Amino acid sequence: MTAAAECGRRSRAAGRVVALALAIAASASASAHAQTRGATSAAPQASPTPQSVDTADSTPPLGNGPRLVSGRIVRPTADTILPVPGIWVTIHRVGSDTAAPMDSMRTKRDGSFTFRYKPFGDPNAVYFVSASYGGIAYFSEPLKSARVTGDDAEITVFDTTSAPIPLHVRGRHIVVASPRADGTREMMEVYELSNDTTVTRIAPDDAHPTWTAVLPPNISDFEPGQTDVSPQTMRLADGQLAVVAPFAPGIKQLSFSFRAPAKDFPLSIPVQQGATVLEVLVEEPAAQVSGGGLARVADVSVQGQAFS
Repeated sequence: MTAAAECGRRSRAAGRVVALALAIAASASASAHAQTRGATSAAPQASPTPQSVDTADSTPPLGNGPRLVSGRIVRPTADTILPVPGIWVTIHRVGSDTAAPMDSMRTKRDGSFTFRYKPFGDPNAVYFVSASYGGIAYFSEPLKSARVTGDDAEITVFDTTSAPIPLHVRGRHIVVASPRADGTREMMEVYELSNDTTVTRIAPDDAHPTWTAVLPPNISDFEPGQTDVSPQTMRLADGQLAVVAPFAPGIKQLSFSFRAPAKDFPLSIPVQQGATVLEVLVEEPAAQVSGGGLARVADVSVQGQAFS
């Protein structure tokens, strides 16, 4: 069952824990082979289900001619946008042959910078610019044109705080695979976390993470997935996922996977933080999911596997 729910009601219930029950019969071990159907639901539309993305650039190579990137470093305040003078900006190259900084400079009084460079080596190498402010590194989008200027070359940096500013769960996606030969089921969770302030939240130390999530008991083989934070900043502690990565304003995606033992099913998954969109995908057609006001929507196919 694919399910989506508006979870504002849960987020307003301070301190309340909602459990999602995954009731899966022990005999329901076959993979689902149902065709994707076009059913609709009155529930809010879920954001696209996370899938593996081919990061290879399919656009034609730009060639080895000279290139330019010219932009500014800016910092928002409560009522305006300010230039950031005098900070180091670096242009980087990451390719299959080498990966290293190419050049660096300090921004001018108006926060501006300009790099002229010439690509080399791997034609699919990625070039981008970074700036460090308040001990946090901020990055531009990959430089995909021979000349990148204006808003496309602008990097926004933020003041930092270790105060407990809220991180809102805009989306939570739970994927439950069919059981393996030993009865364990691989599960994946993907969160979209939003910092709606104008400051970057940082952890004062490893003992005080920037964000935590309760995990099911008895899990094994925990692995970070494709995520916008460094996997080294994610760790398990006392039945929780603790993240010590900085969270700049905007949305970051965080994903991870683990295995749950057969004896734990039916499995209750705690939902302590309200989410704008809550989505549960299960591979077994006989599975039942309940709790949290979930409503069935259309089945989907992920990497050739049918989920309902």
